[in-house]
Amino acid sequence: MKIINDLFESMEARRRRQNRQATIVFGGGCLIFFILGIIFLIVSTVLNAIETANVNSIFGETYARTCQTVPGGNDSPDNIPDAASPRQVLLLIADTQRRHQWHDALPPQWSAQVEEDVAIIGCVEEERIELEICEYARSSSRSENAYTARISREQYQVTLTLINAQNARRIDSQTILGSEPEPCPEDDGEFGSGEQRGTVPQLADFANWLEGYVF
Repeated sequence: MKIINDLFESMEARRRRQNRQATIVFGGGCLIFFILGIIFLIVSTVLNAIETANVNSIFGETYARTCQTVPGGNDSPDNIPDAASPRQVLLLIADTQRRHQWHDALPPQWSAQVEEDVAIIGCVEEERIELEICEYARSSSRSENAYTARISREQYQVTLTLINAQNARRIDSQTILGSEPEPCPEDDGEFGSGEQRGTVPQLADFANWLEGYVF
């Protein structure tokens, strides 16, 4: 009997050691993930601050702040600036003082590089629209651990608003929807909560429309 008891105690001690090791590994992994998240946040904040400073320096505070709050009012093509074509464009991310990545993708003739070039400012607003939530029941041996996995089906929407750089009046705006995401996936009993998204509208989708105001 003592041999059996010793064997059980040995197995229990081994199980406790394994649990402690697993806890340490899990805790260490969480700590590393947390630290990496903090580093990413700091780097992103610094890069955004640098870009904001660059835009203010290159294009001036007035132009840099145009899309900080997208100007209201009605769109009117009559507000197009009285400037020789090509009317060069500065594309900014809405609610910021930073250039949108599309700015560098503009044809060279269209893209403003210094304050004196800017005739039109484009505010780019990106949104995700939730179309549907797919729900999947997840059972557990313990009822209190049962939960519902949710997949959010989301569609991208991008609005480009053109502003007269001289008087901050709206010229025109266009909204384009990206493709719809795939339907709710078949339940394989394994995946957890997450998002399922369609494609993002690209600059090429706005190019023909924008060209009409550049020339």
